[in-house]
Formats: sequence, structure tokens, C-alpha cells
Amino acid sequence: MGSNSPYDPCTIPDEHDSSYGVSDGWLCIDQPGSGADKSLRTSENKSPGQYQEPVYIWGNTDDGSPNNNQSDVGTLFVADRDYFVEGGTIGVASGTYTNLPATCKEGQGYWCTDCGSWNQGDSTVVTDWNGQQGVLYRCKLVGDYYDGEQSNEWEVHYTPYTYPHPLRGETTPQITGITIASNGTTLTLAFAENVTQGIGYDDSDFDLDISQIANNVGLTYVSGNGTNTHIYTISQTVRKGETVDIDFNGDSDSLEDDSGNDLAAIVSDSVTNNSTQLPMVISGCGGGGANMGGSP
Repeated sequence: MGSNSPYDPCTIPDEHDSSYGVSDGWLCIDQPGSGADKSLRTSENKSPGQYQEPVYIWGNTDDGSPNNNQSDVGTLFVADRDYFVEGGTIGVASGTYTNLPATCKEGQGYWCTDCGSWNQGDSTVVTDWNGQQGVLYRCKLVGDYYDGEQSNEWEVHYTPYTYPHPLRGETTPQITGITIASNGTTLTLAFAENVTQGIGYDDSDFDLDISQIANNVGLTYVSGNGTNTHIYTISQTVRKGETVDIDFNGDSDSLEDDSGNDLAAIVSDSVTNNSTQLPMVISGCGGGGANMGGSP
């Protein structure tokens, strides 16, 4: 590892390198793990120094198997200082936000799998990422450079850019309305454009929770495929004033627009049956008969 001409190799410390008191000229100018100059580099200020910016390596695979290959380069590029790797001594871990460790060492990474909202579509290359999010947290710096000192304070370090990129001119199908008919058994999804059921669609992609009644209530498709209005039958009646929480967790090629963009995951979108339907009543009648509903 070395600097490009006209700079000397990193093993020969010179005025261009930014030494943190570590041997062999570390931090060498523009080496992996280095960042921006600390100030403007001029002929009078040839050695402004550079900020340390460690490399983070995680989540890579080779033919479906984890593969985060890396190696140290002498004393210039070493683990848990210049790079942090999944499975390393300090390294990078991943999990949900609730499992973010209470303690951490500076530079330590944590890929939060349920943080962020940048993924607004699916990937035609890596379909496993459809609907998934992620934000990289880094344990804050407390010393002069990231070398594993105890910190115990996390900060958001990296959030992927919006996907699909806005300049591609692609948008995922947008739901403009969710309604429940007065009969309490018909649910309508309205979209901003025509939406088609792809080869990966299944009614079980939807999950409904009805307040005070039941969880994991299903939907059965009725009509509307290829239009902007899809109608479903609810497996259990939603009474007046009841609220339904709707989750959609379809994989790639589930519900998609004419351009093939998949409907993004929906988490706890709520709708209330505000119809004039009478609530269920049970009343005594003569010899013990019961009257269900609002009609005599």
C-alpha cells in the first residue's frame, strides 16, 4: 500500500502523511480508511492531515454463503481501526433496533435492519431486499482516532439513498384509499395507478388485525386485478367503529404497476368502519330466542 506519485510510499513517512503517533506514517494520505482533508491543502499547507474514516464490511455473500474477505496490510491497514468487519473482534453486527447493544467501543458498527425508509421498491438484481430497510449505526469517537476505546454512545453513520433513485423516474404503486363497506365484510384498496397481481401474489400477503375481535384475519381477492381498485372479502365481519390494522408483506412480483414496480411493504395502515351499520345486539325474546343484528 502506498500513495501515488508525487508522494512517497506510506512506509516512508513524509510531509503529506498525517501521523497519529502510529508507526509507518499512518494515517497515510488517501489510504483506505482515510477521509477528507482537515483543512485546505496548499503549497504553504502541504500537510493539513486527514480525518480517519474507517471502512465497514458486512452482509456480503458469495454464491449464497457469507463472504466478508479482508486482510491487514502491515501496520497501515488493520482491523478494528481502519476497517470493521462482520464477525470481527469489535467489527460490525446486525439486528433490529431493540437489540442495539447498550455498550459499544468506538468505531464499532451495527446494521439496524428495521431502521430507515429509503427502500421504496424492490431490486430486480437482489430480490431478497424487497421491502427491507437498514441504517448503519457507529459507536462515537471519544479519542483521537477509532481504535476500540469504550464509548457507549451510538450515532447514525450511514443511510442508503432513496431507492429507486428519483432520477430513474420510477415510483412504487401508491395506495390512495382503504375503505370498508357498510356490510363490514368487503374491503377496497384504491391505488394511484393500475395494479396487477404478479406471479408471487398470494392472499396471505395481507394480514389484518381487528380491534377487540381477532388478530391475523385474512382477505380473499374478489375483483379489480389490473385496475386501480381491488376488492377483497374479509373473513370476519368488521362492525361499526371497529378499526382494522392492515399489513402487507408481499415478496417481489406480488402486486405491481405496469412498469413492474412492486408495492412496498405496508405496516399497520389503519382503517375504521364508520358505516351506519348497527352493532350486534343479543336480546331475550319470549322463550329464550335471540335476535342477532339490528332488525326485528
